[in-house]
Amino acid sequence: MRAILPILFLLTLVNYTAKAQFFGRDWKDGVYYTTNGHKVKGLISWNAPQDGLFKGKGDNIFFKIDSNPFLITTS
Repeated sequence: MRAILPILFLLTLVNYTAKAQFFGRDWKDGVYYTTNGHKVKGLISWNAPQDGLFKGKGDNIFFKIDSNPFLITTS
């Protein structure tokens, strides 16, 4: 019984770490234009729209300058 608990803990830890890597964002260089026509350079990460009962209003674009990401909606 004592040997099973550390193995179970190790498997849980490995599974948690693998999920953390799966949900990471892929940041790429990019720009977006404001409604006033200003060009803003930074890093962009795009999420595809979700299908389902409680889906959002469109794509989600995450943008960051330095290390402060924020959400830009396409709607």
